[in-house]
Amino acid sequence: MTRTVKHAIVLASEEWCEVASKGEVRIYDFIKPRKKGIHALGPGSICVVLTRAEKGKPSRFYGEFTVVEVKEISADEYNSLANKGLIRNPITLKSGEKIWIILFDEFKEYEYKIPRKDLHDVKTATSKRPIRDWAITGLSYIDDNALRAIREKAGISVRPEETHECIELKLIELGSALGFKTYTADITKKCGEVELGRLINLTQRDLPMADKLKTIDVIWYKHPNYKLFEVVLTSDVRTSLLKFAEVAELNADYFIVARSQDIDRFNKAIGLSTFSKIKSRTKFINLEVLNNIYEITMKWRKSIDILNLPYLSP
Repeated sequence: MTRTVKHAIVLASEEWCEVASKGEVRIYDFIKPRKKGIHALGPGSICVVLTRAEKGKPSRFYGEFTVVEVKEISADEYNSLANKGLIRNPITLKSGEKIWIILFDEFKEYEYKIPRKDLHDVKTATSKRPIRDWAITGLSYIDDNALRAIREKAGISVRPEETHECIELKLIELGSALGFKTYTADITKKCGEVELGRLINLTQRDLPMADKLKTIDVIWYKHPNYKLFEVVLTSDVRTSLLKFAEVAELNADYFIVARSQDIDRFNKAIGLSTFSKIKSRTKFINLEVLNNIYEITMKWRKSIDILNLPYLSP
């Protein structure tokens, strides 16, 4: 079964949030010790932190952190982390007990801390009640839409690189900078005011096996090799891999571009016998890596323009 939940709301004290925002905490342990698995979260998942209501302090969405690792640890491991000062206000565990913790890199404090009542109009795709009315006692899963709405209320706009169209734009610009001809499936898509169709120089008529390749998000071509890219943000990674498998005989390399937390879904899917013919030629690129490649390449490309290299497009 494909994991669809990627993010969560977790509960903490305001004092914990204040310490975490100073970088003094890197581990989240639950107010109520959690023994149930947290299998829907993984590296790259976002946890929005809701403060527990206290006297004179209403419940607020204080900030967020990005998950590095989720794991179950023994009492000895927990006590060792506590002794190192990595856990704030540790609880006492008995020998043989286990507990789930979340390791994170950085806590981002919201400039505007959202009162819980303000989420009267924010729901997940499957919830009937707004998040304002949820009973949040430790961890509650949310989807991309709910996370985006919370961030907007906190005054955080969605970064362009997180939208499907703008990721495709980066891939097209990157391919062109490296001297490839480029193609995109939907020439009417826009990233901001930029229409993707204005930047490509390959059409369906130029593609071999056009009936199968025409739906690929982005294609690079430089004789004799093709590079095929599928951007996977909300769809099933297997759907994109099936597109690649249909053109397995093509002299091509295949790339799934997705968020870092989707690497497990990719690894599980690419191991299926259905994809044996493309497995060795298929790679996973997370958005952070793509952004790094893009920034470095575009700076390099600009720096060598003076050389007028004939194999690079103008």
